[in-house]
Amino acid sequence: MTMHRDPLAVLANDPTGRSLGLDLPRGTVVHQTSEGPRPAFLWHTGTAVGAGIWTRLEAAAQATGLQPVVFWGDWRHDLDHRHASDPGDHDPDEVLNRLWDACMSDVDDPADVVRANDKTIAPFGTTWPGPAPASTAAPADGAAAELVEDLVGSKWFTEPRGGLVDARRSADILTTIGWTGSLNHDNDVAVFASVLRSWEERFGARLVALSFDRLEVAVSAPPCSANEALAVAAEHYAFCPDNVWQATRRTRTIGHYAATLVNAQRWSFWWD
Repeated sequence: MTMHRDPLAVLANDPTGRSLGLDLPRGTVVHQTSEGPRPAFLWHTGTAVGAGIWTRLEAAAQATGLQPVVFWGDWRHDLDHRHASDPGDHDPDEVLNRLWDACMSDVDDPADVVRANDKTIAPFGTTWPGPAPASTAAPADGAAAELVEDLVGSKWFTEPRGGLVDARRSADILTTIGWTGSLNHDNDVAVFASVLRSWEERFGARLVALSFDRLEVAVSAPPCSANEALAVAAEHYAFCPDNVWQATRRTRTIGHYAATLVNAQRWSFWWD
């Protein structure tokens, strides 16, 4: 199939993609966010989708070069590009180092002392431990399809919508759509996209689903030992400390969190 140079322009007039040989649910092309109109960047289904949506989105992605993603709920009014820079402007190790420092406890703030004390970050200290070693990454296509099917079939994943984004890689979906879910941790979503790019390369990670404040990532080469998982858990803690802080009091530690990452092909992140 010949790839069209401007598939979103075609989908704007042909919302199911029939002229491109596609079989998509009816959707609309998005070119408006809270800051006003901009060039089209997203095709989004108008109604909820069900099982098999990832197969249809993947076929569309292969034909158009767009990136597939599944949303839960319709929160297009929350998109905003004004604070997003370019992921390529950020070094992921430097990003994680800075975010790690931001997670350290403030002795003048009792809440921070509770959330980020020595027990929480053990066996690490206040100094950023550095990035986790890379795994032998492989394409995450199989893990992505399985994860999306699980999500769409779950009761809590309400009103799932399919999407195709004008992005070069899955990590860049965040900046392309102007996602704002992580603004309580850092208001420039590009810093998180830069880390996702690094995870793509080191662990075969692929962003497949998101809500207004949550990301779901499929992983083809997750850590397979406790030590490997601990190093990855430190990155997750810097990237999204709520993964640890919002656990139960007994499990509110990087060590407990790391145990959940061994051989886990699904990484979830949410920001309060």
